[in-house]
Amino acid sequence: MDLTEEEILEGLSSETQIIDVRRLKRRNTITGQREPCEAIRVCFKGSSLPSYIHMFDTRVNVNPYVYPVTQCSRCWRFGHSLKMCPSSRVVCPKCGRDHPNCETLTYKCNNCSGNHMALARICPVYKKEKRIRELMAEFNCSYKRALSIYIPPEPHTPKESPKTLNHPSADMYDNNMDKSTTQTTYADIVKTNNEPSTPKTTKKKTKNRKSNQQKNKTQDSDWFELTSESEELSKQPRQVQTGENFKNKKSWKELLKIMKDKLLDREMTWQEKVKDCINIIMDWIISSVCAYASNFPCFDVISSWLKTS
Repeated sequence: MDLTEEEILEGLSSETQIIDVRRLKRRNTITGQREPCEAIRVCFKGSSLPSYIHMFDTRVNVNPYVYPVTQCSRCWRFGHSLKMCPSSRVVCPKCGRDHPNCETLTYKCNNCSGNHMALARICPVYKKEKRIRELMAEFNCSYKRALSIYIPPEPHTPKESPKTLNHPSADMYDNNMDKSTTQTTYADIVKTNNEPSTPKTTKKKTKNRKSNQQKNKTQDSDWFELTSESEELSKQPRQVQTGENFKNKKSWKELLKIMKDKLLDREMTWQEKVKDCINIIMDWIISSVCAYASNFPCFDVISSWLKTS
């Protein structure tokens, strides 16, 4: 604060040439007068700003300067101050009439005719002027150029609630909400806890159990038929079946069943099981060969010759 503008200009250094330096002012909240502050406005040569400058061997960031919105305290119009006001008519900031100030509570803006004071920051004219100055700082252009770039905001239209659309789903939704918000008593909770619960999962489990039981029954019946056949075969004497027995049983499936029964027999040893299986296979081969050879006429001659001899 002790340095003058000339001393500050000598202490500044930057890649971009610095033309001028000015100390900014702010309004004192106690006295209401404007006094110098720590902020400094630096003017550079050219249309681009550097990101930083060096001031007394310290690095300082540079931000674009946004011109404040000036408002006259006599006519309450934007764009000029009291000293530059072209009008001599005094306007009230509350009602907009030709008197300095009044104590009315029904406000009327002198700029937009809205229901607010001329000093209010919600005024659309003030928002427009502020946005134009932001565009001036962003594009480094004049007021006239920024005014041509400015796009006014769209008017805000409040959306209608779904209840005003007379849609049947809205009433249904409200009814469901009313039902859901009803309070439950302790007696209701006790009743629901004492009642036998039949959840969906138990029903699914019972269905699965029934289907599994039916499958098991069919499997047991098939197994019972196989075991009954094996028991009947095991009751027969332990003799190797000859080719005469296999003449009527030429299918290999029956042969496998018989061999399976032999292998599952617990009373026999493994050596006996292997011998019986080999004998069964050999008898089946012999019987099949004999059955195949019986179709030839020479087999009948040989068989008759053996009988006569």
